Amino acid sequence: GLDARTKAEIVNLIRDMTSGRSMLMITHDLAAACEICDRIAVMYAGEILEEAAAETILNDPQHPYTQGFIRSLPSRGLHPISGSSPSLIDPPSGCRFHPRCPYAMEVCKSEHPQMVRLENGHLSRCFLCG
Repeated sequence: GLDARTKAEIVNLIRDMTSGRSMLMITHDLAAACEICDRIAVMYAGEILEEAAAETILNDPQHPYTQGFIRSLPSRGLHPISGSSPSLIDPPSGCRFHPRCPYAMEVCKSEHPQMVRLENGHLSRCFLCG
C-alpha cells in the first residue's frame, strides 16, 4: 500500500541491508520480491507449491496457482483466481488448490502431489508437472 517512491526506497534499503546475507521475505508483492530475492517459494494454503529463481517464477511459472497469482497482478491485467481460499483447519483432500484449479484432474482430488524437480532447480507440486 505504499506509493511508488517510498516502495522503491524500502526495496533499496532491504537490498542494501541483506547484501551477502540470507533473508526470508513473506509478501504478496511479487514485484518487490523479484527485485530483492534470488529465489521465490510460492505458498498456498500453508504449503509451498512452487520454488524457483525469482525471474523464473515471474516469467515461466509452472504451477496453476502461480500462473493465476501472476495473472491477478495489476501489471498483468488483474484477472482474479475464481473461488475462495480453503480452510486451513480442514484443507481439501489431495492437492489443496484443486477446487480452484482450471486444470484439476481426478487424481488431484484424492492424492497429495509431491514436489517435482524440473529444469534448473525449479520445483513444483503439481501432477501436470510430473
